[in-house]
Amino acid sequence: MDVEIRSHAASLVGYLRYNALRIGLDLLAVASWMVVASALLQSLNVVRWAQYVALFAGVIAYAMVTPAWEPRRTTRSRRSDEPQHGETERE
Repeated sequence: MDVEIRSHAASLVGYLRYNALRIGLDLLAVASWMVVASALLQSLNVVRWAQYVALFAGVIAYAMVTPAWEPRRTTRSRRSDEPQHGETERE
């Protein structure tokens, strides 16, 4: 069990290292949108619920126009007879 937990932790650390730049850029883009849009909407005296809708819509739009995240490629090759993720073993 302890080995499995360490394995999952190592996988998570590897994933975060591999995607650190993408995570940082996404956080910067979303935070910038939130700050700029909030300031603009508040200066225009837009009602609070409409501000939340606009902020949420901007985040959703950003998620839709950015490419999907690629999973980390491992250097370990998988044997062709091993089941792939989501497959069950054949009898």
